[in-house]
Amino acid sequence: MDIDITDKTENKVADMGNTDSSFNKSRETRKRRIGWLLLLFFCVSLTSCLIGFVIGRIVTTDNYSGYIVDTITLSSGEADIKNRFDLTGRVLYTDGTSYGNGTVELRSEPRYTETDSSGYFMFKDVPAGKHVINVIQGGVVQATCIVFVDANESNTESQIVKLDDGSFQMRISLNVVMLEITLFIDNGKMIPYLSDDHLLGDDGKTFPGDAYGEYNNAEPEGTDETEPPVPPVIPELPIPPVIPEPPKPPVVPEPPITETPDRAPDIEASENVAGSQSWTRLASINIFGIRENSKNIKMINGQKVIAPGAYGAYPFKLKNNEANTIEYSINFSKADENQLDLPIKYRLKKGNTYIDGNQWQNAEDIRAEISYIQPGVTDYYTLEWKWSTSDDISDTLIGMRNDNKLYLLTAKVNAQFK
Repeated sequence: MDIDITDKTENKVADMGNTDSSFNKSRETRKRRIGWLLLLFFCVSLTSCLIGFVIGRIVTTDNYSGYIVDTITLSSGEADIKNRFDLTGRVLYTDGTSYGNGTVELRSEPRYTETDSSGYFMFKDVPAGKHVINVIQGGVVQATCIVFVDANESNTESQIVKLDDGSFQMRISLNVVMLEITLFIDNGKMIPYLSDDHLLGDDGKTFPGDAYGEYNNAEPEGTDETEPPVPPVIPELPIPPVIPEPPKPPVVPEPPITETPDRAPDIEASENVAGSQSWTRLASINIFGIRENSKNIKMINGQKVIAPGAYGAYPFKLKNNEANTIEYSINFSKADENQLDLPIKYRLKKGNTYIDGNQWQNAEDIRAEISYIQPGVTDYYTLEWKWSTSDDISDTLIGMRNDNKLYLLTAKVNAQFK
């Protein structure tokens, strides 16, 4: 019985020993697993950091600028690298003066650099596409231009083409890695020109870095400074011809305005014969006197006698002696004391024109309607009269009378200031 007990005890101890050994092995296995997990986690973290560094923001500084340029590079292949180049150049005014020690801005994303004393500048790693180049002075944009860089393997020669909207297209080959241009400042605009001598690629040509001393204003050895290209002269549009205006009609000055006197106007009436007297109010005038071209007018016993068929003409004139315009009219009337009226007819002529035609009329029907006479002007009239013979018996009866009846003809001129 004792032996059996002892054997059981030893077996239990052995079993416990085996149990401890298995436990220790399990702990070591767990520790190794945790270590591998930590190592794997560290590797994963390190890989993530490297990836984040590669695709993160890269801060670069362009040559002789002092400005920090912030860009994001997402290139992933040789084709995209071929579409990038270093843009170098020089900024000049149209008179050849350098834009020295000034700020140049390149936009797609804003980048800045400073020109040296000769106006040279550089932007590295510039992608093809649309860019805006600005020249800035004192924080104000002085000149600008828009360029479209077309990097294409079909472009065998580099050239600049001006587009209709005023921007410029630069056509370059894919193998170009440095593009040098000259920018001319002209009235707020910049005109770019290619400098083909420094248009370099990966076809065996060398970069001009050593010659230009990284653009530190050092001139290439053994070379002379060349004059900058002169921009082409753009002809001005022809000036359209000036069409003269039609001549304006002459301006006729109006007569001076004078005050109208409060009185009767001074209009002078007289026979149109040299030395004749002027008419006065209620004056007696010799209308039926003997004159040239009169007929059948006779003087018998010192008296003027007219007979059937008699004819005469009385010329008279009206003159404006005022400084104002006068309007006037003329009319006639008769007074015949004879029992049988004398058959005398009349007609009036102004100048050489009859008034109301050349027909013979009674005295009451002869009149000159309102007329206007300017200061200092004279109007001329002629009153024609005749004994109208139509009835011999009446003419004989009138001639047989011896009672000396009167026949009066009255001429009346009505005048006033206009």
